Amino acid sequence: MKTTSFLMAVGFAAAAGVGGWYLGQTNAPAAAGPAQPAVTISSNANAAAAPGSSSASESAAESAKALKALAKKARTAMGGGGGNTWEDKLPEFTDPTAGARSPHTSLGGLRIGFSTLEESRQHLEKLGYVCRNASVRAMMGQMRERKVAEIEKVKAEGGDPDGVSGASWVNRQTKHEKNPQVRLACDKVDISRLPDRERPSATGRVLALFDSETLPLRRLVINRGFADAASARADLLASIDYHAGRFGAPHLANGAVPAEGEKFTPYGLVRREWHYVDADVKVSVLDLGRGPRVTEEVGVPWPVRPDAPAMSHAGR
Repeated sequence: MKTTSFLMAVGFAAAAGVGGWYLGQTNAPAAAGPAQPAVTISSNANAAAAPGSSSASESAAESAKALKALAKKARTAMGGGGGNTWEDKLPEFTDPTAGARSPHTSLGGLRIGFSTLEESRQHLEKLGYVCRNASVRAMMGQMRERKVAEIEKVKAEGGDPDGVSGASWVNRQTKHEKNPQVRLACDKVDISRLPDRERPSATGRVLALFDSETLPLRRLVINRGFADAASARADLLASIDYHAGRFGAPHLANGAVPAEGEKFTPYGLVRREWHYVDADVKVSVLDLGRGPRVTEEVGVPWPVRPDAPAMSHAGR
């Protein structure tokens, strides 16, 4: 019984932070193409060579070598409590398939596939946002810190630290903590402060996702809520128009935008999407009974390497 509450907390933390590689992973498959061999991550940007050619083999070898070097660098994140260095378990990424690449990967003043964790953190802080790492590893580290403090208090009072609930887990890494992902979450922020375009004043959440501390931004999600359907509708249409101006007509369209003066269907998803081999863009609205919420996101589709947008058009 003494370890039950801690084990439940571990489970809740895992549920809150892991779903696929990150919670809420709903990426549609990238543009159709032949299956790609799994590789580690790299910043190599060699142009594609003809299949079967010697230059193609050399390019693939160079890419794999660079990928392994960067992956090794990425496995340096510290986690847990008490100064432990936890094992990092990065997934196997793939190179983007042949096909159209996204002409843009920016959102909210950040560049998906380019911006580093530190650059993203500084950018969001300059906007006055207070952000935290909401990853499983970070949450478990905080739990351990509290548990260590509890154990030390029991020791100071002359008690038996072995009697502290969950004490045996303090120096043990859970399987979920092998995921070095960073989830930089900025809650209850004013979305209108984002510098990329004019937005209505609305309270929401900005979530920046990184596969590890040393890999570039994989996905940025901007979510905001509205008290009335008219405001949400106006923001949704403005968001769709903004991205259509950058990417053209949506590649996928789900649900109909209600007519002016009408409300959104409860639990009915309205979404517009653009898909490329190195990035996807989504704009949606959903009302779960507490008012409509509009979401914008730009990200690298799973499991494509997070630096895929930087492999070409580096100036975007």
